[in-house]
Amino acid sequence: MFEAARLREFKHVPAAEWQVEDSAHAISFAHDIACDLPNERIGADWIAARFASDYKGSRQRFVQLAQDAGAALTSYPVGGRSPGGEALTIDIAELSGQLPLSRAHAVLVVISGVHGSEGRVGSAIQQELLAARPQLPRAARLMLVHALNPFGMANERRSNAQNVDLNRNFTSSYSGVPEGYEELRGLLSPASAKELEASLERFEHMSTEERHALQKALAPGQYEYPGDPFYGGRERSENLNHLTRHLAARIGETARLLFIDIHTGLGKGGEDTLFFLGENAELFAKLRASLAPRHTIRDPHATIPFFNRVHGSIAGGLAKEFGAHEAASCVQEIGTYPEQLLSTLAVENYCAQAKESSLADVSRELSREFFCPANETWRRGVLQRGTDLAVRAGDALFGSK
Repeated sequence: MFEAARLREFKHVPAAEWQVEDSAHAISFAHDIACDLPNERIGADWIAARFASDYKGSRQRFVQLAQDAGAALTSYPVGGRSPGGEALTIDIAELSGQLPLSRAHAVLVVISGVHGSEGRVGSAIQQELLAARPQLPRAARLMLVHALNPFGMANERRSNAQNVDLNRNFTSSYSGVPEGYEELRGLLSPASAKELEASLERFEHMSTEERHALQKALAPGQYEYPGDPFYGGRERSENLNHLTRHLAARIGETARLLFIDIHTGLGKGGEDTLFFLGENAELFAKLRASLAPRHTIRDPHATIPFFNRVHGSIAGGLAKEFGAHEAASCVQEIGTYPEQLLSTLAVENYCAQAKESSLADVSRELSREFFCPANETWRRGVLQRGTDLAVRAGDALFGSK
């Protein structure tokens, strides 16, 4: 029997010391300054106030801050339960200028928790935006979609209650597997404790070339193995239906839409990488000028492991579905321990599919630390980078003609 003690030997170790700039930034949508954002001088209490330990705490803080800010709140129940048996909801908070949403000229949508286990990071950024109470231009709207995958966030899973990866689910084609997937799938979908241990051993000694080949085979998503990671499902999930129907009902005459989809795990620890999707070249040019070099910006079509052409992504699907509104998307990927991603996913999937109760707590601890490190410097940097992106994106969107 594969022991929990064996998993506890697996430690997430950053490749280098995480850094954060000692500088303050101000929320300044259209240059209406509201307050300073956190910097190196902000202490542990401030960080702890934003990063709750679980979905329940994150949701409570998000809802309270939304109410304090006078935001309009809408909640959508979804299937599944938390480990404590609580019901789960997607919560959407909306702040506006003077015009109603249906007449807003531009809407910035910030989404957290597409991959549930990454949700506490996006939630912290959203809470910071709400706490700052930004002064929006007259015809602007800020929409914060909290925990698009609340089941995954509550249970430390990337997928939802049906094991569907929402970031592979926004498609009209639910069939097939990527080239090379069949030969490699056993590594992330071990059928026994012995196979799991073999996978962890192989990942530990895997060459860069082997790792890239595996990532390339996994990244697009697959639609044939419901128990495997990166499963895109057989139909559009209730999570996406709630989101798209909410948007369709709210945006009305909106001329421009920009979606920010927050993820963690890939890239250099403590730094973020941005990918723009859509056809709004003018807006992207403004964003590039404003965000570089503080944020790394890459071509989403480049052949980069795990970033290359994900099939059925949220960002790509939203940009396409709402293209009539000059819709565009930005994926923000914040690095943690990238070399240990495959091991973390293998453990998570094995424990979920095999229903190994003896390993469940350890698996959740590993996922929690991988996707949302407890390191205070990392978390401070996340708040800086996340709010900086949202503010600059808002300035570019709301200021464009």
